[in-house]
Amino acid sequence: MKFKKEYSEQTIFDLLSTKHQKGDEKVLADKFRVYHEKNPEVYSQLRTLALKMRGTGRHKYGIAGLFEVLRWHRALETSDEDFKLNNSYRAFYARLLMTQEPGLEGFFSVRKSVGDGAFED
Repeated sequence: MKFKKEYSEQTIFDLLSTKHQKGDEKVLADKFRVYHEKNPEVYSQLRTLALKMRGTGRHKYGIAGLFEVLRWHRALETSDEDFKLNNSYRAFYARLLMTQEPGLEGFFSVRKSVGDGAFED
C-alpha cells in the first residue's frame, strides 16, 4: 500500500480522494471529511497518542485502542456529552496518520476497508 508523503497542514483535506469509492463507501468518505474538518482536535489528539505509543518502541498498534483512549480522556476532561467518535472513521484516521506522520508509516495494522485508496494517487 502506497501512501502520499509530505503534505502541508493546508492541504490535508485535499488528500481524501473518493475516486476509489462507490455508493455507501463514498458517502462514508464524505462524512469523514466533514467530521475531520469540523473536529481537527481529534486528529491532533490521535497523533499525540500514536506518537507516544510509537515512542515506547512498539512497531505496530491498532487504531481502535487509540480511539478508546481518546474517548476515555475526553470523558474525564470535559463535560461534552455530545462528543462522538464514529468507529467507521478508524480506517480513515489510521491511514491519514500514517500518511502525514513519517514516524508512523506502517504503524497501524490495517486490512481491506473503505479507507483504502482514500489517500493514494
